[in-house]
Amino acid sequence: MKTPPIVVFVLIVVLSACRFNEEGNVLQKGPVVIEGKIENFETRFVRLSFQDLVGGSTNYAQAIDTATGYFKFIFDIYHGQDILFEHNNGYLQLFIEPSDSLFLSFDAREFNRNNYDINFRGRNARINEDIQKFRAFKQVPAFNPDISGKSIRQYHTELEQQVTMELDELSRFAEKFSPSEKFVQWARYDIIYNNANYLIDYKAHLHYNNLPANDSIFLTGLFPVTDKNALISSLFGLHLWHYAADRYIQSNPEVLSLYNEGNYFDAYKIGLDNIINGEKEGLLRDIMVFKLIGSLLQESSSDFEELFNSYQGILENQLLVADLEKRLKQSGQISLHEIAYIDHKNTLRDETISDLMGLLIEKSREKTLYLDFWAVWCGPCRSEFPWLLELHDKISGRNIDIVSICFSSDRNTWISFVKDNNLPGKHYHLNKEQSDLLRSRLQIRGFPTYMIMKDGEIINTDASRPSSGEKIFNELIRVSSL
Repeated sequence: MKTPPIVVFVLIVVLSACRFNEEGNVLQKGPVVIEGKIENFETRFVRLSFQDLVGGSTNYAQAIDTATGYFKFIFDIYHGQDILFEHNNGYLQLFIEPSDSLFLSFDAREFNRNNYDINFRGRNARINEDIQKFRAFKQVPAFNPDISGKSIRQYHTELEQQVTMELDELSRFAEKFSPSEKFVQWARYDIIYNNANYLIDYKAHLHYNNLPANDSIFLTGLFPVTDKNALISSLFGLHLWHYAADRYIQSNPEVLSLYNEGNYFDAYKIGLDNIINGEKEGLLRDIMVFKLIGSLLQESSSDFEELFNSYQGILENQLLVADLEKRLKQSGQISLHEIAYIDHKNTLRDETISDLMGLLIEKSREKTLYLDFWAVWCGPCRSEFPWLLELHDKISGRNIDIVSICFSSDRNTWISFVKDNNLPGKHYHLNKEQSDLLRSRLQIRGFPTYMIMKDGEIINTDASRPSSGEKIFNELIRVSSL
């Protein structure tokens, strides 16, 4: 079979890429400081979001000091990667590494018009300047995942053509501007694995149309899963999990049958055995094993413990082992029969509630309630919280309350997430059994889901998201005035 042209580009990336670690099997967790100053800002918050190799979809929000325009983030990462910085209607793609300190300053009026005159200081100032310059240079439109009537071969061909066009554009940029080598390495991987994640669109098309799955959806010839240097793009870690879940879980009838029967341990055990036998030993296999074992905690803490104890000797990377040990310890502290809330001052209080809906009905007779149904493991849910902070500020002093109800999630992780992100409003946590009952009662099909409740009734079961800005604010004001 003829080698696809994209493989040539991948080989170029592999040959030119820097090494994360000579041993090839060690992640280096370290703190990152991102701080800066914004002139002429109108909204109070800045946000960061990225795909964390260990924690998954990660989001942070910080308030801007109203007197100085200053903001500061401090958090940990496991390797050099890109993150998304947002303020108001503008955003930046930034590159950071463990132990980085990056300072940026800009005028919010220009930033919100996507006119990026950004000043950077720090070890990685050069690559961040190159990223913004490349963004202004780019003209190739993003891939359009139009799937209707296309075979997977046609879809693969279009993805291959898209990658080729974008890599050609990168070559023209490099020839004209002579960017840093680190930027070129990152940009090549980012182009490849950004397009790799459009494979999920085709997979979703098969699922929602009840079409048979095709084992070739995640062809590794198009998008390799064996090069640890690709971790420089945050999108590679996401692709790695999509690939492992599809190949070893979702495309295996035996695994799916056991899973649907509620036999999670045997289902995951077969998946893990197949990963261990099917993938080359090393960091990337460790990540697949880590992701699979970690995902079991959402289904059964006892099965998670048994599976982890059975397979922890397979994991070579001690950072990943330590994280699973931490989750195991936390899982033993979870009360499976409590509904808890954290008040807006982040003082932890628990109370057992026999009928959550009864409580909400009572509260809604006093105030209009904006109900947020979410889960810790749901990336789109977590990405809405920065806008939820802004919405909370806007409705302050009005007869409106925000109530966030977390479904089927690790309770300690939920508590940490709410406290670390200073999330306002009332927060309730449901275990899996309670979650299933409430989902059935309210016919919640997915996360996040937003509803509006007033005078004991849910009057909108499909309310706008916090990120809709003025739309949801005006909707809540209108309802509360009725």
